[in-house]
Amino acid sequence: MILMMVCGAGMYAQAQVLKPGVGLNFTDFTTYSSDASAKAGWQIGASMEFGDKLYFETGLYYGCKSLEYSDPNNATQDDFNSSSYRVFAGAGVDFSILFVEAAYEWSVTDLSDVSTIDVGKTRGLFATAGLRFRL
Repeated sequence: MILMMVCGAGMYAQAQVLKPGVGLNFTDFTTYSSDASAKAGWQIGASMEFGDKLYFETGLYYGCKSLEYSDPNNATQDDFNSSSYRVFAGAGVDFSILFVEAAYEWSVTDLSDVSTIDVGKTRGLFATAGLRFRL
């Protein structure tokens, strides 16, 4: 019980920052195809920082991506997979209570298993800006 109290007090002693933000995302395909195109999308949400110089950040964002594919072979929505398995890397800068972040996304799954549809994987660039509220 004493260990739980010490660990809990340590968690509350760390800096906590709430970061609501909005941004744009740009998605592309790894394989060039004149039948496939990607457009700009958007995202909105918030994240929470735990720590000071070295910190852990978790968040929840709702976003909209726009991908189009025109196929002479009459492909349907069922011919495409979700790009739900992705790897992210990013960096950000804080200006007083403002922040600006950029991240790059690599999909690790192909969008289609159908041999006539070859668009590869998705990759994306995310730019987010918002406010920082120290709690």
